[in-house]
Amino acid sequence: MVNRLIKCKSLFPHVERIRVLFEDLIRSRVFKPSHRCAALFNEVAWWYRLERAYDDEASNYASLSLEILNQISKQEIEKSEELNKMLSESHQYRAVSLIFTDTPGSLAEVQAVIDLVIDRIKRWNREEDAIQLAESYNVNGMALTRIKEDDRAIQSWWRSYEAFGNITNGNKLLRQEWPAIHLAIIHSLRNEAKKGEKILLPVLKAREEAFGKDDKISMV
Repeated sequence: MVNRLIKCKSLFPHVERIRVLFEDLIRSRVFKPSHRCAALFNEVAWWYRLERAYDDEASNYASLSLEILNQISKQEIEKSEELNKMLSESHQYRAVSLIFTDTPGSLAEVQAVIDLVIDRIKRWNREEDAIQLAESYNVNGMALTRIKEDDRAIQSWWRSYEAFGNITNGNKLLRQEWPAIHLAIIHSLRNEAKKGEKILLPVLKAREEAFGKDDKISMV
């Protein structure tokens, strides 16, 4: 991940120049760039979100990627694992950015991700797709809380928790930390602290065993 962030930072001025020169032409569909350009926009969206927490900019880049990919036929997307994954990432980066800017539309974006990933699992069944599906259920829960659908959010976080638990590679408790944190918080807000504690404590114990008490490297 660190190498990816470094590469994104070095590429950013060049990708930004492409955006400045061609954004209006792309959005008006006068110019149809290669899907490789969409991949570059995705990387910058991911970098803005993760490294800089500039969600407005991340959303803009993700939407530009979607403008390009949505011009590709559905049949072509269905046949190509690469294009399917690229499109699902564009929707996911935009969904998360819309959530953190409290902008409507995140639920539709994350549902698009779930549909694409389920299709990819049916066709190719790779572990990385199972991970993205579990991540998507977690993001779906976040989107649902923005529209005050807390009961549905809890259901989605449990789906995420269980989906992460079904992945055999690595420590499943460490994978389950994001939905566990969200479940613990929402149960605490409902004055159900014991429920939240029961979910979160095993995850915290697993983190301590893996990284120690004074961990400053891993990300949660």
